[in-house]
Amino acid sequence: MPMKSAHKVNKSEKKELVVYIVSGLAIIVLLSLSIININKFLTKQRVLGAEVTTDTASIESEKVFWEKVVKENPTYRDGYLELAIIQSTLGNKVESLKNFEKAKTIDPNSSKITEVQKLLNLGN
Repeated sequence: MPMKSAHKVNKSEKKELVVYIVSGLAIIVLLSLSIININKFLTKQRVLGAEVTTDTASIESEKVFWEKVVKENPTYRDGYLELAIIQSTLGNKVESLKNFEKAKTIDPNSSKITEVQKLLNLGN
C-alpha cells in the first residue's frame, strides 16, 4: 500500500511564501538603514553650515577658527552667531550673549538672528 505523500505546495502558496520572505527581508533592510541614519544624526549635526559635535577639543578648535574669522571680518554676522552657539555649548553664557548681541547689531532684522535666539533660548 503506497504511503500518502506530504502536502504538495501549489503555485499560489509558493508565491505567497516568496512574498512573505521578500517582505521580511525588506523590513530588515529598512530597519537597518533607519538605525544607521539615526546613529549618524545623533553623532553629527549641522548648525548654520558648521558641524556641531560633543567633543570638547573639536568645539574648542571651532571656537578658535571662528574667533579668527571674526577678527579678520568684524562685520561677518554669521561668524558671531557661530561663536554664540559654540560659547553656549561650552557653558560660557556671558560670552555667548556678547557674540549674539554683536551679530544682532550687525544685522538686527536677520532671520538667522531669530533662529539662533530660539536655539540659545534667549528672550527678545
